[in-house]
Amino acid sequence: MGEVNPSPDRYPRGNLTPSPSVWYNGAMDRREDVQELGEECKVRGERGFRWRGFAVSLGVALACLELLWAGLAAAGVQAAPPPPGGLVPGQVIVKWQEGVEAASAEGFLSERGARVLKQVEGQGLALVSVPPGRGEAFLQAVAGDPRVAYAEPNRWLYACGVPNDPSWPSQWNMVLIQAPAAWDVVTGTAQVVIAFVDTGLNQSHPEFAGRVLPGYDYVNGDTDPEDDNGHGTHAAGIALAQGNNGRGVAGVNWNARILPLKVLDASGRGTYFDTVSAIYFATNQGARILNLSLGGPDPSPSLYEAVRYAVQNGALVFAAAGNDGGAVLYPAAYDEAIAVAATNAWDERAAYSNYGPAVDIAAPGGTSGMPIYSTYLGGGYGYRYGTSMATPHVAGLAGLLWAANPTLSAGEVWALIRDTADKVGTAPYTGGRNDYLGYGRINAQAAVRRADPPVLRVAPGELWFLMDDTWTPPSQGIAIGNGARHVPLTWEAAVTGGSRWVLALPPLSGTLPGGLTHTLWISVDRSSLSYGTHTGRVRVSSATPDVQGSPQGVWVRLTYVRSLSHLYLPLLFAHPPEPEGYLWLDASAGGTAITLGDDDAAQVALPFPFRFYGQVYSSIWVSANGFASFGTGYGGPPYYNNHCLPNSSPPNNAIYAFWDDLDPSLEGGVYVKPFGADTFVIEWQEVPKYGSVSRETFEIVLKADGRIKLQYKEVGTTGSSTVGVENASGSRAQQYLCNGIGGALTNEMALWFTTE
Repeated sequence: MGEVNPSPDRYPRGNLTPSPSVWYNGAMDRREDVQELGEECKVRGERGFRWRGFAVSLGVALACLELLWAGLAAAGVQAAPPPPGGLVPGQVIVKWQEGVEAASAEGFLSERGARVLKQVEGQGLALVSVPPGRGEAFLQAVAGDPRVAYAEPNRWLYACGVPNDPSWPSQWNMVLIQAPAAWDVVTGTAQVVIAFVDTGLNQSHPEFAGRVLPGYDYVNGDTDPEDDNGHGTHAAGIALAQGNNGRGVAGVNWNARILPLKVLDASGRGTYFDTVSAIYFATNQGARILNLSLGGPDPSPSLYEAVRYAVQNGALVFAAAGNDGGAVLYPAAYDEAIAVAATNAWDERAAYSNYGPAVDIAAPGGTSGMPIYSTYLGGGYGYRYGTSMATPHVAGLAGLLWAANPTLSAGEVWALIRDTADKVGTAPYTGGRNDYLGYGRINAQAAVRRADPPVLRVAPGELWFLMDDTWTPPSQGIAIGNGARHVPLTWEAAVTGGSRWVLALPPLSGTLPGGLTHTLWISVDRSSLSYGTHTGRVRVSSATPDVQGSPQGVWVRLTYVRSLSHLYLPLLFAHPPEPEGYLWLDASAGGTAITLGDDDAAQVALPFPFRFYGQVYSSIWVSANGFASFGTGYGGPPYYNNHCLPNSSPPNNAIYAFWDDLDPSLEGGVYVKPFGADTFVIEWQEVPKYGSVSRETFEIVLKADGRIKLQYKEVGTTGSSTVGVENASGSRAQQYLCNGIGGALTNEMALWFTTE
């Protein structure tokens, strides 16, 4: 094999190399299968040295085969390899020790005939120009200087790939990873930013309309990262082409935003330093996902630190494993990066795909016979294949998972991708992985469903009926909810106890989209019963895969007596005129915020003694779930589950302004404030209800004379809510509504209660 010359002019693009070897470059796509070519696709440096533990190969070609896939072959011309990789002449990357002043650094460099070309702000990292032929001497000179953390040669990276016949129908890759089933659940969100560190982007391409963020061109030093090669546009389309728009192709993720960062020039060549700079920039701009379809055989301390910085700041870094059938390249080989191998259309490892212990996951990369169809320059489309094409499949899926569940951490997103991958290929998986496909080929549907698992929510846990020979109570509702954000849930209900007298009204089964609730109505029939207390049960279950919280049961209790003695206490609800009607008192303005976690309760002192059901109290317990109790605080998960009144089960001795599964720890807040000497307000402001998009704003107004006023500024559905007051034993209550039965709640409404 001939010597590898780092100069880009030795083997200009379009000429044949004098060596029979097949060259590689830093981007991870290919236009021929190396096994089909019958070549031994390995490039070895002719000489090298080691500096501070990092192998520096002075003549090493980077790792991605570049061959014209079909265009030149059709003309009878053998495709040319790219210029071989290696070192950038006269350039060194220097990392200064923390605290080194700029003047000291400049003087240090000037003494050695060097100067700063570029810097990464805030990282103490500089690209330094050294006199021709002095690179190795400069490295040796600075190795022991206390101002220098490390120094390393700058290296070349390359991109590759040219589109082929645009008429070839091809989206087999999306079918293979079950993307269509994932799109039934979620198609992405603009809240997620994916950075493509590549040759730039065809920014006006219709598939990316409205989603391209201002990026940067590190090659030309400007703010226009327009793609003049095609590699970056092709990779970005696999991850992010707009779906369901009547044109072209569909990417894995239709809605995430794109941060294009151009580090490779028109020939597909770029440097380590520019790549490092782009990684820092993407991380600082809030990109949660970085796609690097490039790499090289040599480790680099600056490249490692950049990848680690991104990961430590909550980002996922996906990098191509490489295409020479050898060891995984850098940065994919770093533990902090996720190395992506390539599969073919038959779910086998692509012959060119690099392998080894560093491989983490696999995705379709294609072959010469079945390449990947995606976006290209000029608003067009084309074909490529390689680990460059596999990597954006995984990056796009990560964005889907964050759309399905924005609360996931980066580690949780990666775990979902890893744990739901299909174990394809012929190599055995030991401990869940192998060195060829990592943890397997990604499965978008399985990952999305597990990211947003359907959760069966059933409330209340108990229904209580009271009846006599002349009066039958109205039906009561069981709220059946789907706690997932997107994934639908099937449900069915059955009476499993008290079937002679517990009547569940149809429908007794159905499907609930994410976040929605259905009310199952329950009534009772006394015709076969004796006087006394009877207990029945309703079972609600779901057969949806991966469902949580199934099955659940609801107790149905009926007290049947000969004759009921009804006790009516004053209940008044009114609108204007004032002062008896609605008059909002804003406790959040100058009041005290009560910090409440989900299902928490906090005790608050009252500014005056308050009489409630004959007892006088000096404090009140405020619950996150929309009620306030006297004497006892009710905090904890059991108390998000409301029931109707009266009921001896706790909570008791309480004012239920809007008892439901509320969570002020997510957003909104709870406030208390005295107004004058005779009024005290407890306000729930824009508090979210579980499984609902509505935000509830309401308040309890306590008057010194014992009156209670409930005010509703803005409230949503009440199908799982209780409104009323109840005594300490749960034997007496005034109930305005329960689970949608009773009076209606409207915005700007007031209810008055008195227990005396």
